Amino acid sequence: MRTFYHLIVLGTALTLISSVDYAVAQPKSSLLYHQPQNLPVNYNSPNKRSTSILKAPRTTIGSPINLSQRSPQNGIPSVEPATPAAPTVPASEVTPSAPFPAPTPAPPGREVPPPPPSPPAPIAPPAPTSPLDNLHPNPSLLESPTAPSQVQPGSTQPITLQQALDLARRNNRPLQVGVLELERARSAVREARAELSPDLTTQVDLSRSLSASGLNSQTDQLNSAPVTSLNGTLGLSYEIFTFGRRSGTIRAAEEQVRFSELEVERLSEQLRLDVSNDYYSVQEADEQVRIAQATIANSQTSLRDAQALERAGLGTRFDVLQQQVEVANDQQTLTEGLGQQRIARRQLVQRLSLAQTVDVSAADPVELAARYDRNLEESVILAFQNRAELAQQLAQRNISQAQRRIALAAVRPQVSAFLN
Repeated sequence: MRTFYHLIVLGTALTLISSVDYAVAQPKSSLLYHQPQNLPVNYNSPNKRSTSILKAPRTTIGSPINLSQRSPQNGIPSVEPATPAAPTVPASEVTPSAPFPAPTPAPPGREVPPPPPSPPAPIAPPAPTSPLDNLHPNPSLLESPTAPSQVQPGSTQPITLQQALDLARRNNRPLQVGVLELERARSAVREARAELSPDLTTQVDLSRSLSASGLNSQTDQLNSAPVTSLNGTLGLSYEIFTFGRRSGTIRAAEEQVRFSELEVERLSEQLRLDVSNDYYSVQEADEQVRIAQATIANSQTSLRDAQALERAGLGTRFDVLQQQVEVANDQQTLTEGLGQQRIARRQLVQRLSLAQTVDVSAADPVELAARYDRNLEESVILAFQNRAELAQQLAQRNISQAQRRIALAAVRPQVSAFLN
């Protein structure tokens, strides 16, 4: 019984403590509204403006609460804080702001120097408009490299097939030689056609001489008088009949132009073929490397499977060794593929006449080309019509015939007219 009585007393005490804690935790209505007090701010520094002191009325904990309104739902009065009155600042407590210091006037008779001009902004170099602007041929063709950095390839620049063809036409030296020879042949045609016009020659002679006319008795010196003479000649000549020499010269020059044009066309087509083959070789090497890497991944997976089977007792040591040999063979194939890839890229760089420090790669994806739907007979006919080598042989034959005519005219009489 005593123990039961102690338990009742303990329960009653705990109930009282809980009710006291609950009452303490409840907020009072007087604490529903509280306005912080603004602190006064005053800057006494002479270089800054003085800010006026704002004073707000001090709000006590016992602020009045409006209980006149009731809620229409349950009749409980709504608790709303009373609106505090706007603080009034006395005029005597407002500190006037200090004005800005006036600029010091210049002394009389002295001009104020103008402020120094601001330095111009640095001009940024223009950004390259095309990836081809960074690919240039070797500027020093006659200088051999002396340092390893001069032959070490730098960063790889991906280019498309069309960009490779544009670079080849711009940098290929045999094609540039063919274009210069074409210009020389066209100049030779203008020179040969100039023989159709008469030749006009002029010659002017100016001479001045001194001659002695006698002895002067007063000075015992010879009397000399300068003599100036001016002679001019004007000549006009024209070859009336040359037995085919003049027409043969013009014909040979014109056929030489035709031959040079065909040579430029042949060089362009051959360059296009070589660049395309080199580009396709780079693509093939890239795909071979990709295939070798995928093969190594599969071989390594098979090796891990064989090792797992051996640990589980379901495989043999011979299977593991066989898969290790397969992985080693695939790694050797990958090494050879990387070497062929590097060789193909350097071959393309050499074909494009780029610097030795430039490295390029294929940017076009490997795709299936269009199907060639012509038979053998049509291909042979197109070859006879489009190949520049056959037309070059015909132009060379015409040049030889014109040179033969010129040689025969050299041993025959010429008819010319002269006028001086």
